[in-house]
Order: sequence, then structure tokens, then C-alpha cells
Amino acid sequence: YPYIKVIMSTRNELFQERFGAIEEGSYQEHYKKMDMWHTADEFKNRIFWGYMKHFNITIRLNALSQRAFDLLTKDVLLLRFFCEVNEHQKQIYLYDVYKYEVFQQYIEKKAKEYRGSEIVLNQDNILFMLLNKIAGYMIEKKEFFKVPISIFTREEEILLIKMLENEVIFKDEQVIKSGILEKKSMTISFTFDEFRDFCITNYVLEHYYHSWCKSILEACRN
Repeated sequence: YPYIKVIMSTRNELFQERFGAIEEGSYQEHYKKMDMWHTADEFKNRIFWGYMKHFNITIRLNALSQRAFDLLTKDVLLLRFFCEVNEHQKQIYLYDVYKYEVFQQYIEKKAKEYRGSEIVLNQDNILFMLLNKIAGYMIEKKEFFKVPISIFTREEEILLIKMLENEVIFKDEQVIKSGILEKKSMTISFTFDEFRDFCITNYVLEHYYHSWCKSILEACRN
């Protein structure tokens, strides 16, 4: 399509913030907004089998349930997580998809990839520590988006930058503070809300479970 000069993309909920001005500006007549997502079977098949081919995954056709297929084609981020976890796997039986199991396997795989590398200065559990730090901040501040980079150590920043370049866990955003001097600061958010909820749940179970149990037992005694 030679008449197409520029293609810009964003998640629907961020459209107004990032590109809303186009609808009112001088380029209004020269652009078209398109929602790429639709549920046609042709699109579902193309994206599902395209991912399988890219990640070298073989699914047993007689063991691929409609439920599993629908779950993965409905949410491309979940499909990406699933494919990274199962890369190069052959003859997979895919009767269902358990999201939290996929998320746990994804974290373990990424932690193993970064473990012992120069990127994270040989700290074995830095990815788990990083996710816990973000979850703890979100709970404490009651803010579940746009975590400021300023809360991270230099080593954590190095890992975050690497992950922003190569992974799908986080997305970076710029925040402009108003005042006499304009100051820009970077924040990060989880790309996948359900993965964020999984990390927060793990943090709560790890850090608050025993104190909650103790409180419940004391309440029962009283």
C-alpha cells in the first residue's frame, strides 16, 4: 500500500493519551484509526499457528481443545507467555491452559536465563526480588501502574532496561511533571494486568500469610 506512510500502534486504553491529538489536528483527514483485534477464525488461526511456528512448537491436533485454542487466541500476551515457556517443545497435549502455571514457569525460565549473567552481577534471585519489590511498592502506595524508576538500585535498573528491550513483562512510560522547569521521569508498568495480579498474589502469600493466619487464630480464640 504505497499511500501508507506511517503506522503507529498502541493499546486501546492508551490511544487517547498518546495519539488523541491527531483526531483534532491538521492530519485529521489523512489518517484512519483501526482496531486490529477481531475474532474471525482466519485471524485466530493465522496468529496461533504463526506463533507456534516462530517458537518451534508442535501441538498434537487431536489433543488441542477448543477451550485452549480460544484462551490463547483471545489474549495475545498470554499466547506469547505460553510460547516462550514451551519453546522448541514437540507433541504438546493442549487440553487446557492454566494461566498461573504459565506465569510461574515464565518467571522461573527468565530467572534461569539471567542467573549468573553479567547483567545481574551474579545474584541468583534478582528477578524474584525485583518483582517482589514492585509488588510491595504497589501495595504500599495503592498504585498499580507507573512505578517510578527512582525506587530501583543501579543493578535493578540494568535488569529492567534489559527486560524492556527483550521481554514482554514491562512497558516504560514517561511522566512529565509540571512546573517552571519541565522535568521528565520514566516509570514502568506491567504489560499484562493478570501477570501483575499474579505477582502481587505471590507477594501477599509470601509476606503476609503467616501474620494473617496468626491474626485469624487470635480472633478465633477471643
